[in-house]
Amino acid sequence: MPAKSKKSGGEQKLGTAIVVSYVPLLQPDAFFACRVSDCDNSELMDRLREVDRCPDGHVDGCLWLAEGDAVVPVFIMDKALAIADHLLTWSEQKPDEWFALCFVERGDRYAAILFPNLDKSFRRFQVGWLDRFEEVVTPDRCNIIFRHLHFVSNPGHLFGTVRSRIPSRTMLGFVDTADVDRQNPCGTESDRVKMLGPFPVCWDGKPFGFDIGSIVDDLFAPATAPDDAAPRS
Repeated sequence: MPAKSKKSGGEQKLGTAIVVSYVPLLQPDAFFACRVSDCDNSELMDRLREVDRCPDGHVDGCLWLAEGDAVVPVFIMDKALAIADHLLTWSEQKPDEWFALCFVERGDRYAAILFPNLDKSFRRFQVGWLDRFEEVVTPDRCNIIFRHLHFVSNPGHLFGTVRSRIPSRTMLGFVDTADVDRQNPCGTESDRVKMLGPFPVCWDGKPFGFDIGSIVDDLFAPATAPDDAAPRS
């Protein structure tokens, strides 16, 4: 953590702060002291470039694993294991307190979204800012940046057959795209899958009280996602 920088006259007065919530593989504290003072803020531009270099959260597919009467989703994505490790570190080894797994159905498609707890992110930022600058920052003086992990199915998926078998809290698996045979996803070796959780499952589109309706609209709009994989029997 950088050395504490106390206020000196008006030089350190807070205008607007950038609060970072979850961004896959973004280095810790990348946004920790970013102030927005004007449109030419070079520090802000540097930080935004860091975000641009990070994965966008897109999940290539969703594999369903049977566990007794329940099923467990597994996200198939590039850099999946690195993202899982980063997610675990970012959430202070308690991912179930920092994320909710949301399912939304629209017509003949469904989406699975791992969404961060934005309020908890802000409160962590608030404590860090107070420690460094001895200022109390309030939500109205902040903008928040985040990326959620997301999968959108094609028509003809199997979600209807597994929906009732998803528990209220579920583990979530991560596997690298390169380790999955798209012609035989059920043959994926279990030791290639990293499990995190259990995460609370959200069905109402309001994880931690935050309405993600507009985010869901944007996800379904392109309608270009690949088919989800079959569940393992």
